[in-house]
Amino acid sequence: MVLTIDAGGTTIKYAVLDQNGAVISSGSAPTKKGDAFLPQLRGIIEEMRGKSFSETTGGGSFSFDQVAIAVPGPSKEKTILKSVALELENVSLEGLTDLPFIMTNDSTAAIFGGWRAAGSPKTPFVGFTLGTGVGGGMLINGTMVTGVTSSAGEFGHMSIDADGPACGCGNRGCLERYVGWKDLVSQAQALGLMVRDGKDLFNSVDPRAQELWDWVGHKIGFAVSNIIWAVNPSHVLLTGGVARAFSRFEKTLREEISRRVIPALRDGVQIYANLDEHLAHQGLLALTLSVLK
Repeated sequence: MVLTIDAGGTTIKYAVLDQNGAVISSGSAPTKKGDAFLPQLRGIIEEMRGKSFSETTGGGSFSFDQVAIAVPGPSKEKTILKSVALELENVSLEGLTDLPFIMTNDSTAAIFGGWRAAGSPKTPFVGFTLGTGVGGGMLINGTMVTGVTSSAGEFGHMSIDADGPACGCGNRGCLERYVGWKDLVSQAQALGLMVRDGKDLFNSVDPRAQELWDWVGHKIGFAVSNIIWAVNPSHVLLTGGVARAFSRFEKTLREEISRRVIPALRDGVQIYANLDEHLAHQGLLALTLSVLK
């Protein structure tokens, strides 16, 4: 079995999976940042090691013998190069545990899980992770494009406005600054909407909330259009918390793509949302089984 840990900017989620992908046990906690992050990781590993789990495929008790960790931002081998979401830079995870483990980008894990859920197509497959931050990933001929620092597909830091608001990454006008949860909630509050968080915005029936979701569709559609031109994919997956509102912004997203992409490239592209909360865990499991054989 494998302990998979998906460290998001707001919540850290963990799950023990068997080799068939069945979730044996899972949990979550608010993400601790900066110097508190590594102790939190160690605590989760030790807490889960202290438990025993019954395999869903038979009797008996087993413990996990491998760990897979997903973190936001670029990394290389077992070092987090820079994570704005976690407030970390050049932090090594060597010595975190005596168990074999791998680390990858959180979006890479989620998109890999989404690709497997789609039937592992050999055609170009692209995904956007829309949450506290915005990320993404892509597979070409069934192979994940990771880049030199495991950060290919950082679509959230693709500029959609050269003179837009400054981003923590150093760029301006990043997609993340428009459709990440934190900025979306701030924009909603600036419009006078009584929302405290993304859940409130998702559930709001105020017409101004729908206007904001329409605007979100245009922004994401702008970014997706660029990717369609660049990659010519068969699939574009949207996942993460913001993607739960897909039905509220799908119309304007598709309108934007129709305005910006010729029919020969856009027709036939499957654009859809997958809201499986364990998508990243499934991706981490698959990556672990392929790397730590």
